[in-house]
Amino acid sequence: MLWNEVFQAPKEYKPWKIDLKVNGQVAATVDCLKQDYRSTGFRVTESTFEKGTLNQITLETTPGTGYEGGFIPFNMLATYMTDAPEKTTTGTTSVEMDVTAKPELMEGELCLITVTLTNTTNNDVSMPICVIGVPGGLELQLEPIKDLIKESNNLKHFEIEGCRLILYLTGLKATQTATYEIPSVAKWPGKYSAEPSRCWLYYASEPPHWVGAPLKVEISADNDYE
Repeated sequence: MLWNEVFQAPKEYKPWKIDLKVNGQVAATVDCLKQDYRSTGFRVTESTFEKGTLNQITLETTPGTGYEGGFIPFNMLATYMTDAPEKTTTGTTSVEMDVTAKPELMEGELCLITVTLTNTTNNDVSMPICVIGVPGGLELQLEPIKDLIKESNNLKHFEIEGCRLILYLTGLKATQTATYEIPSVAKWPGKYSAEPSRCWLYYASEPPHWVGAPLKVEISADNDYE
């Protein structure tokens, strides 16, 4: 998303417009008769820009306003996000992970987040780390997670940072697959999308394995739930 602010205008107020052009094409126009001519702006979505190449952004004003061909001071702010990075190529990491959960829930319903971690090598690996993105409408259940830690042979510790659950394992045997069911409750109605989940070996220099798509849930309101 793009936001430009024009801070100055001709001393004599005249009807005028500012065109924002991207690669020579008009992407947005501001009519300064309808807005405060001292400070105005544009919003442009990512579809306006060409991917993988340099994009040229220009500002042009209506002829006869005293600004044409001159300098227009502006600020530009670009913000962006992605649901998930490009999928990790199979075979490039020692551990791979899959994370699933029921996508449609009622308020107050138990939701099990299933985490499946696999050692893709023929050797034992040590210190896998799993970061699970948890949708904001879910509330993790701490006591059952603590019980899961006690009962597991290789899951030794966990941390919760906002909407992120971090699992610490001691290791996995060659080609071993470990599955954990993380209990949560659908607490707040709405539609939620988590940050991407990933895993890696703490002591290895290889890149993390990213799960292809983040968890998404839709929680419906239950008027009888307290």
